[in-house]
Amino acid sequence: MWYTLPWIFDEFFHEYIPVECITKIQVFEKPSQKLMIINQSSLRTLDAVGEALALPISFLPYVGFFDCIETLHLSFWNRPLHIDLPALRNVTLLNSVNCLNNCSKFPTTIRSIRILLFYRYPNYMSPNWAMILHSVSILPQLSSLRVFIYDLVKTMDDGNCQMIAKIARLFSDFSFCFRYKFCLSEDDKLIEPAFKDHEKFINQLFNCILLLSSDKQPYYSIENDGCGLTMWF
Repeated sequence: MWYTLPWIFDEFFHEYIPVECITKIQVFEKPSQKLMIINQSSLRTLDAVGEALALPISFLPYVGFFDCIETLHLSFWNRPLHIDLPALRNVTLLNSVNCLNNCSKFPTTIRSIRILLFYRYPNYMSPNWAMILHSVSILPQLSSLRVFIYDLVKTMDDGNCQMIAKIARLFSDFSFCFRYKFCLSEDDKLIEPAFKDHEKFINQLFNCILLLSSDKQPYYSIENDGCGLTMWF
């Protein structure tokens, strides 16, 4: 058995940014060949980008079944999600945070959600933390929520701190981190002071969570630059 602490390889597992996507699929069949029905699907993970969400399994219905998909990586889609994935357990939302709303069709089987927000990438939207709190609170099996915000040159509103702290208390595993992915010289003057503010926000968030957790002291890890917090309850 091999084990490592999760933050060591954190960046490696965040590379869900699509470079090229198949948007059209054609299936050819010899006239004399009978169609063979596959009784068991081997497709467990679905990577989708915006409009192309259902294409991989809609065009190959005998290869991918909706009720076999356990992991969804969804990029650049900020509208309600109307797709039935009854066995879904893990969700990654890349600049797609607004999929977490009342109109989306997420099953109650979800156990972990990761929100990746890239300020410089298309489809970025500031999270509505009140909406996120309501959405995740109705998922009974959800135990892990991790939020990673990249290259944010704006200061987070202190009013969001209390709301995010309430969200954190719903789970056994919670992370909230600011990250610096790109090095663009013209924005350095904005990035550096912003990350000083992000460090203050993380410290404020940590204290808010502790106040709400007076009944039980959680385990926690603050990253070396002070811009990331992980807590276990």
